[in-house]
Amino acid sequence: METSVPCQTQASMMDALPAGLCLMDVRELRVILHNYLYQSLLEEPYRQQGVVGLRLEEYIPGADVARVLDLYRQAAGGETLEVSEVPYYCDEQMSFWDVHIAPVRSPSGVVESLVTTMWDVTGRVLARQELQRALNRERLISESSRALVEAVDVDTMLERLADCAMATVADGCAIYLSRDTLLGATVVRHRDAFKQDALRGALTDRPVPLHETIVGPGAACDRGELLRDLRVADVDARYRGTVAELELGSLVAVPLRTQETTFGVLTLLRDQQSEPFCEKDLDAVRSVVTRIELAINNMRLLETMRGMNQQLVISTLEAQQTTERERETRQEAQRLALQLEEDRRRMEEMIHLIAHDVRQPITVARGQAQFACRNLERGDMARAKASIEAVEVATRRLETMIRDLVDSARLEAGKLQLDRQPLDVVWFVGEVIGRLSFALDVSQIRVEAAAPVVAYADPNRLERVIGNLLSNALKYGTPGTPVTVHVDEHDGDALVTVADHGPGIPPQDLSRLFERGFRSAGAHKAEGLGLGLYIVRLLVEAHGGRVWAESELGQGSTFCFTLPLAL
Repeated sequence: METSVPCQTQASMMDALPAGLCLMDVRELRVILHNYLYQSLLEEPYRQQGVVGLRLEEYIPGADVARVLDLYRQAAGGETLEVSEVPYYCDEQMSFWDVHIAPVRSPSGVVESLVTTMWDVTGRVLARQELQRALNRERLISESSRALVEAVDVDTMLERLADCAMATVADGCAIYLSRDTLLGATVVRHRDAFKQDALRGALTDRPVPLHETIVGPGAACDRGELLRDLRVADVDARYRGTVAELELGSLVAVPLRTQETTFGVLTLLRDQQSEPFCEKDLDAVRSVVTRIELAINNMRLLETMRGMNQQLVISTLEAQQTTERERETRQEAQRLALQLEEDRRRMEEMIHLIAHDVRQPITVARGQAQFACRNLERGDMARAKASIEAVEVATRRLETMIRDLVDSARLEAGKLQLDRQPLDVVWFVGEVIGRLSFALDVSQIRVEAAAPVVAYADPNRLERVIGNLLSNALKYGTPGTPVTVHVDEHDGDALVTVADHGPGIPPQDLSRLFERGFRSAGAHKAEGLGLGLYIVRLLVEAHGGRVWAESELGQGSTFCFTLPLAL
């Protein structure tokens, strides 16, 4: 009884250790004792009964016996071994362990036994892998943006984009553009030269119908599709041979669109041996596609402007020798020239603004990624996780900027279609606040309404209006003070006001708040492109309403807009 208590205490202490522990005799490598964590790593039936008294080769999986025995024989010779991040697969779960094998010597220095200590480092390995994936996605977006800016024609641009994708996130890439109702391969890349030839031959010999990819219908429609686990049996019969030959494991396909027309598809491929694509990869590809669409539209615009300038020069030369009517034509041509110059100047200002504002979240993401790498090397998982989350926040900011650019362009061109319906605005404001709660602290928002107010509006566009105004109120209001949303009927319209208790807006800025790119001198440092309130105005006016702001310095601001009531 006197000896059992210390033994029980030792066993309890071993089980309390945050590492797997096993002691073996040095001659036959039989297990003398082990703790609970070491036992939990074993396969059935050893997990239940333990392995005390068994030799190492009796319970180690056959494929690993030779390598493991060699390590223990080295340790039996008096050498201390450390092996980092050893992969271990059990119950269909992969984990990683740091393993330390050390000899235990008698007082005379003879090795009597071996002690094995195992630490679970799965979190560290997975965090590093996720960080690398995030860095690759960030590289794809930044390097693609550089390629789009530097390219002089569409073909060069698409070739450089394919090279960027291959260098960052994909094993293969195919970009194919519309030939009437079929898609013909334009750029094809793959790490394996044989697979590249097979992919190019398949897409050239058998063009893919619009809204399809090399695995069948539906994969490239709307905003794109992610196919994670491709199996030959599940693929459209027309494409099974290609998928099998490429050993295709997963696929991301996103359509290229301009003015609501699909003109091509960007497809990224990964082999069966590579990790499947995920939703974040799909989002990154969507960001790249948005840049492609903008770049192609800009190329077309520049080509149109070159043609107009050439025509202007010809008209000016002819006008010097014509009648009064021709002189009037020359004056009109000069006016057009001035307008073109003004448009060019505004375009340069917008490009400079975009370049300046987009650089900030990219710089933040790159810096945080470097911090995460250093923290991972030091084993500081909490700070590494915080840095990774900061990378994600910067990426979301970049995506918001791109969405604002696209939406403002569509609104200005009159290409945005409204899907209006009767909508209870009081109820809908509550729904929008609920969705904002995932990203903002909405606890200080208060909604006031005497009765339901039913407007005739597009819910998706109205959510953008209310969300922008509430986000601004929370951002610029004094912390801890309420933000009040009031909904009522006024002069035959639905009237919505959003009031904060912030520092207010200078009177000279009130009339310009809803202009494109305007930022008030009294506002905090802007984080976007200055398009939020501009888009609010365009959306409200598209509904047939109007929007304005009221403010008094030191007393806060109130943003108001109206919508037609449902009949």
